[in-house]
Amino acid sequence: MVLHFTPLPALQHFVKKIILARYQLNASNPRPTTPFPPQPGHCLYFYPYDKIISRNYANQKIEEQPHSTLIGPQLSRVDLTMGYNMLVIMVVFQPGGMHRLLGIPMTEMLNQPFDAVSILGKDIDEVIEQLNEVLDFNQMIAIVQKYLLYKSTKLKDILPIEQVLAEMTTLERFSNVDHLAKNACVSRRT
Repeated sequence: MVLHFTPLPALQHFVKKIILARYQLNASNPRPTTPFPPQPGHCLYFYPYDKIISRNYANQKIEEQPHSTLIGPQLSRVDLTMGYNMLVIMVVFQPGGMHRLLGIPMTEMLNQPFDAVSILGKDIDEVIEQLNEVLDFNQMIAIVQKYLLYKSTKLKDILPIEQVLAEMTTLERFSNVDHLAKNACVSRRT
């Protein structure tokens, strides 16, 4: 089962969407491995139940991932081996949203997962514990959004170009380049 959630209005300036996936597999079968193509989106993942194992083609590492992972821009394929009892909550950031949250250039997060605790702090472990204590999906999303609201008080200001990038990802048709450049405070050529 996969559910999509629209973030609270107070989060929408840096969170694009939140996705929850839940499934259980037969433990007598081998754990499934799924290839994921490169993705431009930046995400925060929560795996409160079983952990996953990732094979990263950029650095050829095969590693068990922590219960919460930050993923920046990906240019290489990644294979994920899922657990038997999976709950995944994926926070998809707006363009520039993860940078505003972390203050880290996205080039430093290229092609590799990061333990969210090492970057965001121990309060991520508290979120994982809270997620393990509830069964209702709406309550789980409320826990994640409460955490993001707390973190949003320390965000860097949004840049005009980030606003335009977020707008461009939601457009159903192309917009005038001169208009976009003006709103982003950059030249047409840039």
